[in-house]
Amino acid sequence: MNKIIVLACLVASLSSVLAQDVVTYVVSGSIEFPKTGNIHIKLQTNQSEGEKTDKFSKVITVNTQQAKLGKIRFSIENIPAGTYGIRAYQDVNGNDELDIGIMGPKEPWGTYKHSRPRFSGPKFKDMAFEVDSNLVDVNFKLK
Repeated sequence: MNKIIVLACLVASLSSVLAQDVVTYVVSGSIEFPKTGNIHIKLQTNQSEGEKTDKFSKVITVNTQQAKLGKIRFSIENIPAGTYGIRAYQDVNGNDELDIGIMGPKEPWGTYKHSRPRFSGPKFKDMAFEVDSNLVDVNFKLK
């Protein structure tokens, strides 16, 4: 009986340690865009490059007023400390994917920490930045 009580106490103690709040941050800023269509933004880690994951992604609906301004604010919350990159594109035709032609993307796209190689997509290392506090000035353009 004592072994069961001790084991139950250890499990409760371990659960308490694991349940402690993980410090998270906010990544926010603005995106300039040239056309009409929703903005798809993805905050990714090196491990998520090439994966289709929505853990740190969102679709920002662009209304008529914002389309006229050509600029929209974004905010992604609950981001644990780490190294990330941001990719975004404007879904001009509304099919929820970045359309690619033989010369590259057909829709406006961009990354934070401007990385636009000529003949390939941007590498994670070229657009990586550290999140160890709230970042509120992440601003970039889609072209």
